[in-house]
Amino acid sequence: MIDASGWVALYDAEPPGNVLREMTVVCWRDEGDELVGYVHDDMNITRVVRATAIPGFRGYRGRRVVGVVPGQGFRARFSNLDDPVAGTVDYAPVVAWLIYDDGHGAAVAAGELGGCEVVSAAANFDCVVPPKQDDRQSTWW
Repeated sequence: MIDASGWVALYDAEPPGNVLREMTVVCWRDEGDELVGYVHDDMNITRVVRATAIPGFRGYRGRRVVGVVPGQGFRARFSNLDDPVAGTVDYAPVVAWLIYDDGHGAAVAAGELGGCEVVSAAANFDCVVPPKQDDRQSTWW
């Protein structure tokens, strides 16, 4: 598998006429004559499927990182896939926000093994939680 940071798969809009729908490409796979993007399945978020297998696929678009800002106390929330019935969640600190050339941003969190990754690429990502009022280090927003 090949890292896919900054790439999205594009799909027909729902309803038609709206802006194209985007899904984050989580990895690329070399399949002989082609490089294929994989995304999380719409119906089962824990499953990764070929981007082309989802109806309405239009193509891929790469994004270029043009800036990075500090995480400022935000946290990424992840559901516990080992025991989804219990409803437990885990949190990871957002260490930075990547700013792309199209104006979108992506939260980057510290991983369990010390690395960092864009949180939306994780199968169990739920949301980004803002800092508590008393935890704020800055009021830049």
